[in-house]
Amino acid sequence: MNLVTILSILLQPLSKRFIAGTTLSEALKVVDDLSKKGFLTTLDHLSAEATKKNESLNATEHYMVMLKALEERNLEKNVSLKLSRIGLLVDKELCLKNLERIVEKADTTGGFLCVDTEGLKNTDDTLDLVKRIKTSRRMPIGIVLRAVFKRTADDIVNLLNKEITIRLCKGFCRKELKSAYKRNADIKKEFLADAKRLLTSNSYHGISTHDEDLINELISFTKKHNIDKNGFEFQMFLGIRPSLHNRLLKEGFRVRIYIPFGRLWLPYILRRMRGGRESSWFFIKNLFRK
Repeated sequence: MNLVTILSILLQPLSKRFIAGTTLSEALKVVDDLSKKGFLTTLDHLSAEATKKNESLNATEHYMVMLKALEERNLEKNVSLKLSRIGLLVDKELCLKNLERIVEKADTTGGFLCVDTEGLKNTDDTLDLVKRIKTSRRMPIGIVLRAVFKRTADDIVNLLNKEITIRLCKGFCRKELKSAYKRNADIKKEFLADAKRLLTSNSYHGISTHDEDLINELISFTKKHNIDKNGFEFQMFLGIRPSLHNRLLKEGFRVRIYIPFGRLWLPYILRRMRGGRESSWFFIKNLFRK
């Protein structure tokens, strides 16, 4: 029995809290259940990076099927995607064509696609492709930015000028990079500064964090500056601090839950657990936290 098999056996019971099953039908049920409670949702299929053209095409088709299934069930048609899954590492122009197909499907179904920048190595290409897709204000595409990277403040200004919706998270960086903040205090400081910039931009954006201190400070900021609760949303992971999800929803805030599903759930769990000391401890202690 190899290590992967052992980890799968050990973590599988716990994974049910954080993963919406291995099939699309299982994930749709979770989307439906959360929607009925008043939550917003975004659905993501956990798959490997595409290293061949046919793999990128298969992944693209899967997202087309996801959007169609959400439309047929009258559920929110919001999905999340990493471009490495649809060909960014194979050929940039191939990835662009695949991305165009998904965005067009989202557009015709009244949906939305949020693209993850994944890390510094893919950030420039991801930003470029999203900007090329966003040819008009109505094109339903947004992007994830991470406060851990020192470039993010400038990226925010550039994206705001192009009216591109942003999902801001703290992020983590396992390498000692000069282009990334290392101390958690510095990351939190930048996250707050970036979040406040988005909240005062007069555009709709997502603030992704489970840090209650940061959330409370941002709520105080919105009250002080009379920022409408419907003008932004908090975003969180499935299974992490559900009591906090419910508290924010009860207080009238818009709360979007990230819902991952798929057979490749183990790499997702392990990635969360090894995301730096604070991130690892945060994930582990929330295995049993309500």
